[in-house]
Amino acid sequence: MNIELNLANEIIKCIEEYDTIMVFRHESPDFDALGCQFGMYHFLKNNFKDKKIYAPGFSNVELAKGLYPKNDVLEDSDYDKFLAIVCDTGNTKRISDQNYSKADKIIKIDHHPNVEPYGYINLVHDEISSCSEVLFHLFESKPFEKYQMNSECAKYLYSGMVGDTARFQYRPTNQDSFLAAAKLVSYDFDMFDDVYEPMYRKDLSNIKAMQYVLNNYKLTEHGVAYYYLDDKALKQLGLDCDEAKMFLSLFAGYDEIKIWVCLVEDVKNNNIRGSVRSSHYVINETCSKYHGGGHLVAAGCRVSDLNEANSLINDLDNLLK
Repeated sequence: MNIELNLANEIIKCIEEYDTIMVFRHESPDFDALGCQFGMYHFLKNNFKDKKIYAPGFSNVELAKGLYPKNDVLEDSDYDKFLAIVCDTGNTKRISDQNYSKADKIIKIDHHPNVEPYGYINLVHDEISSCSEVLFHLFESKPFEKYQMNSECAKYLYSGMVGDTARFQYRPTNQDSFLAAAKLVSYDFDMFDDVYEPMYRKDLSNIKAMQYVLNNYKLTEHGVAYYYLDDKALKQLGLDCDEAKMFLSLFAGYDEIKIWVCLVEDVKNNNIRGSVRSSHYVINETCSKYHGGGHLVAAGCRVSDLNEANSLINDLDNLLK
């Protein structure tokens, strides 16, 4: 995998120019969002010790407890004369901490379809499995050769790759992904104790929630499986909106299920979040009709009410006719 040398050169020039650099990611972070954010953060901290490096962002839930650090909480006065590096975020609306817009310059590094090239520099490769893998190839490129990844950076990039590929099961995982993973695990961290154990640790409350989902999901005529968790169910199960989609993987791998969907009531934003997955059917175009988008077979959206949620399900079912 070759990163465009002109973009890599421009990125390193910007990094060297600014004394304050902030690394952003998307709201409701997943493993890749946090993996590439903290991977970039530790790369910068390790190589530019005289600079101020921050990793701001907001989340209602701690993903993989003990794996990722807390995000930086900043004052308004901190957002002054800085470079913003935004990772794993296709559009500006989804950036967690909208103070990114106060930056002198913005660098976008991503692997989602580039529907909104909002950066001064846009390094986007939607054919790569994760944004963490994009960062790995960037750090391995010739313009970055005088700088080094450290073990913290490698650990977080590896966690992002593992999370976004579901342990290398999803497209577009390829030989470059495995070569990157092999290089990353050569650093001084234990992929079992330091990554897999916190990523996949669960408590017994998950079983209760899993039972609820399996007892209440529905399957359309042509193979769309979906479940809906309203605010009452979330409170009953001890979940928040971000955690609701963790049960999507229960529906993968069945012959009768072609597309699977989580719908969850978001009281705070007065809408319903949708998370949509498929084995190989293209679903991001349908999600874009409902205020969303994403990868070809993994995307999200937001609908205003249950009527619009039903329209989403019907449109997805029509894809399978």
